[in-house]
Amino acid sequence: MSRVGKKPIAIPEKTKITYKDRIITVQGEKGVLTRSINPMIDLNIKDGIINVIMMKDDRMGRSLQGLTRSLVANMITGVNKGFERALEISGIGYRAELKGRTVVLNLGYSNPVNYE
Repeated sequence: MSRVGKKPIAIPEKTKITYKDRIITVQGEKGVLTRSINPMIDLNIKDGIINVIMMKDDRMGRSLQGLTRSLVANMITGVNKGFERALEISGIGYRAELKGRTVVLNLGYSNPVNYE
């Protein structure tokens, strides 16, 4: 069995999940996401936990179980925390500034790089 697919997914308190006709809908503070589930996979939602179950134990079923579990977990994270991009600059002589909605990066080029 898939190691990733066997892990249960915890549902946070402020998240509403509906699963009907092979379509899962996740509603949270940041919005709503919807996805259709492959017919080889089923979801079991009980007591604030989602378990991904494969219909047939074969190579494709195990692959889809892990994929579906990752997709559903990312949907839950997306509607609660949203998307975040982190930038790490390491080294000597590099500098980053925030001017309004623009990030000005001095990375050793002749001109600074402006990123909106």
